[in-house]
Amino acid sequence: MKVQCPQCGEMVEMVDFSTSAEGLRFTCPNCKQESLLASPKEEPAAAAAPEPTAETGEVICPKCGHSQKDPYACHRCGLVFDKFDESSLPPEPEKAAGLWKEVLRLPSDEDRHEAFINACQQADRPDYASRQYRLMLREPDKKELAEKMLEKLFTKAQAQLAPVTMSGEGRRKDRKKTGRIIFWILLAICAGLLIYYLITMTEMLNRISR
Repeated sequence: MKVQCPQCGEMVEMVDFSTSAEGLRFTCPNCKQESLLASPKEEPAAAAAPEPTAETGEVICPKCGHSQKDPYACHRCGLVFDKFDESSLPPEPEKAAGLWKEVLRLPSDEDRHEAFINACQQADRPDYASRQYRLMLREPDKKELAEKMLEKLFTKAQAQLAPVTMSGEGRRKDRKKTGRIIFWILLAICAGLLIYYLITMTEMLNRISR
């Protein structure tokens, strides 16, 4: 989870942090200063915090599906559990939700998973796919499959966000082209100065000869 450090102003990934009723306290990896992100003073009426499961004692984040021991706030999306308002969640993307039912009917069919992930991306809701697979992680017989699909989802998201970059050869060609342009500009400047110098000298010689 990324936050803006109030000390140095940089957007940083929180690694070393803790949660409490006061808020979220973390150490900035950039400036090494400790900061407190205070909890909001006023929040809408919220649902009860999720109960730990009997098997592992972990709580499941109702927003992103992340599992953890900390019963106060999600370490993945930052949700404070007892401040959670279920009505604030966006509705499930209809097409993706229908495809997820097909995935559950036949989880071994990777084509169904592919269709589900693509539908989530088209709806701009990769968070929905992430949540469903994180919940699937809790099923021992489907854990490996869920991890594989989360990796695929992450790879697709990276491909969408990654800027288009030139290959090494493309960068070399671009540098050569820029170098040639600079060379001709400098050559034109030098030629202009030379012509100006010759004209000036010619005028001076004419004046002297008179």
